[in-house]
Amino acid sequence: NPRIGDVIQKLAPFLKMYGEYVKNFDKAVELITVWSEKSLPFQELIADIQKRKVCANLTLQHHMLEPVQRIPRYELLLKDYVRKLPPESPDQDDAE
Repeated sequence: NPRIGDVIQKLAPFLKMYGEYVKNFDKAVELITVWSEKSLPFQELIADIQKRKVCANLTLQHHMLEPVQRIPRYELLLKDYVRKLPPESPDQDDAE
């Protein structure tokens, strides 16, 4: 039976990618701002994409922020899970 701790441990290398994403987030947002001011075709492309139904009327920057917000959410969920685990649970060590 897979346990949540096992799953998290297997995903840990992929979660490290978020660190790079977060580290470069401000630079990426700045780059979008600069190119939006510098290039009308770029600005129009971004505006066209943001109007699509799949974007739910949210900006590119908003969608870029979602992964940044995801990690703290995962951390809180995992801490809550560990707190509610019985001490004798086989998942205790992996989840911590």
